[in-house]
Amino acid sequence: MPASQAKFGLQAKAQSPDVALFIDWENLKISLSQANLRVNLTSLRETAETFGRLVIANAYADWQDDWHQSDPENLYAAGIEPVYVPTRMVTESTGLRRRKNSVDIKLTADCVECCHNHPNIGTFILASGDGDFIHMVNTLRPYGKQVVAIGVSWSTSPRLADRVDQFLYYDKDVDPIDTQRYRPHGLAPNAGDESELQRIFDVVTDIVRSSQHGDRALLSWIKNELIRRLHQFDESRFGFPKFKLFMREAERRGLLYIVEDGLVDWAYLPGARGAEELSVRSVAPMAEPVDEAALPAIIRFADALEARSPYVAFMYLVDQISRAAVVPHLSRDQLMLLLNQAVDSLIFLRGTYTLEDPLSGEAKNIRTLVLNREHPTVREALRVAPPAPEPAPEEAAQPGPVPESAHESPPAAVESPPSDAELGRVLAALETDGENATLLMSAARRYYQLRHYERAIEYQRRAVACEPDNVEYRCLLARTLNTAGHTAEAIALCHEAAGRAPEHPVPHATLGSILYAASAWAEAEAEFRRALALVADNAAQRAQLLLSVARCEERLGNEEAARALAGEGLQLAPDHPGLLEFQAYLQMAPRQREGYQWAKQAAALAVQPGREAEAIEAAQRAMRADPEQYLSYYALGEVHQRLRHPRTAAENLERAADLCPSQATKAAIWQKLARLYSRLGEPERAQRAQFHADSFGLPQTPVKITEEV
Repeated sequence: MPASQAKFGLQAKAQSPDVALFIDWENLKISLSQANLRVNLTSLRETAETFGRLVIANAYADWQDDWHQSDPENLYAAGIEPVYVPTRMVTESTGLRRRKNSVDIKLTADCVECCHNHPNIGTFILASGDGDFIHMVNTLRPYGKQVVAIGVSWSTSPRLADRVDQFLYYDKDVDPIDTQRYRPHGLAPNAGDESELQRIFDVVTDIVRSSQHGDRALLSWIKNELIRRLHQFDESRFGFPKFKLFMREAERRGLLYIVEDGLVDWAYLPGARGAEELSVRSVAPMAEPVDEAALPAIIRFADALEARSPYVAFMYLVDQISRAAVVPHLSRDQLMLLLNQAVDSLIFLRGTYTLEDPLSGEAKNIRTLVLNREHPTVREALRVAPPAPEPAPEEAAQPGPVPESAHESPPAAVESPPSDAELGRVLAALETDGENATLLMSAARRYYQLRHYERAIEYQRRAVACEPDNVEYRCLLARTLNTAGHTAEAIALCHEAAGRAPEHPVPHATLGSILYAASAWAEAEAEFRRALALVADNAAQRAQLLLSVARCEERLGNEEAARALAGEGLQLAPDHPGLLEFQAYLQMAPRQREGYQWAKQAAALAVQPGREAEAIEAAQRAMRADPEQYLSYYALGEVHQRLRHPRTAAENLERAADLCPSQATKAAIWQKLARLYSRLGEPERAQRAQFHADSFGLPQTPVKITEEV
């Protein structure tokens, strides 16, 4: 009997024996990866809960394997315990060495232990298609236990499917790609039930709106809240065999969006940033650079993440960078802003990942980010040899109040005809629709990605000619002109755009950014103030523009005015990361500012291979100026890890954790120390570090230390 035919009523569940779920993680993950699919933990857990109250849920794997690096935190978020089973190398009689783990032994031992110690558990669910588990099934059934197996249709052992009490296909019964095929049309609600259904959907939207995450909520949490508020809620009453299908109906009605992030399902309200991958900023044209020196570390991390993930979406990348403490000196908001700027600079390209149902052949598209490996910044970070000699990287900038990466000369445009499949498709489409402004901007964007700035400008000009009143197109053209070194023309175009749309703030904000990068502080401030006057009551935009004005005042030597502007911005957006950082900077004594700037430079150099000596020197200067600045110790910890000096790295990271004022960053550093001590074979110190990380009550990835089976 497939899961889609199971009964879901609350009374039936209350009368059912308890359930234990055991997941052979690598078996399930590898099987699904053959069809470019991933495990959906929300669907897997929900299926298990149809058999009764789920009291044990374990997933078994070698969590130190790079392929599983991001999985433990996702399992914890779904309420599933990751159980570490180490991998070892064995030599066969032929002399061939291969990896071997003991998942089958450990998982079987835990099942048998549960069978004896927890008589309340009547149903054992095994998520694996491995035929080796048939012996475990034969052991459990004589004790009166029901054994259910979940496997992938194209890789499950027939022997296992024959021996269990019930077998479910993951790709058909648990998480079918085409959910419409599994919606019970014959059980449509009557008019009275339709009114009640709409009332419940109203409660669902209220639950999402009240979530601690602001504009999104886990589907599992929504169901718990529904039961808490409505007591007798049961989706099967309305003809939905699964709660996820109930939520899909709400999505079909336009009440919310369902997005898979971190292997679990989230619901977003319409217009929420997450429903669009949180990659579109309301103040995108108005943002100033945020520590762009951190980009090389992010690029290398994204490169590794792409290698082990079927696809990388915007928020998935943000979450993984935050949890791995790749750039702990940046807050989450600053990280998102930096990534959005990297997208604007074409360091990351927007892409689409297609999930294809191996049964029906139907496809589902997911928006993704992909590293632009032709971009000079990416090539430098990954140490990829460019197709032609490139100028040597400039030395790190000396400490200053604000990064001034825009002072560097723009990268030289490469004007040889590109051979690019994506560009070819866009140009082919333009042959039949040459006046399509959207296609013209797509071609310009791709030329920009390929560093053919003059060709990008050509297509942007054509798009502007097609839509002369499109202010955004004109401002994007101005930015490209400035990148290509045509600053005077870019400034003139901004003035022209402002004349065409005198009530639009973007031309002034764009011009302010161009002038700020050119060190024309007074002129930049005037443009930012004009933009500010045109922004009505959008607090976030006003706060960002006030920060831009404050930075100009500080560069002009008017610190009191800068301090007042920062305070005004914080009244509008008390948690604005840029304003908080800028305000803290203004409150520093001169020696502290010097230490802070050297520490930031050290942190930026620490993530650049080959610049370890410079990073150490910058960190030492920072400590001489301000020995209480945590960032310099963190930078030293990172450098000594790369230099394979783990003891010295740990000493500096512990000092950084002691001095760091941010709880989230302290937790991330202690988490890093837990992993470091675990690799050093010091379980007591690893457990102590993990205890410190957990003490902040923030979501982390515990480092589990267990004996080898």
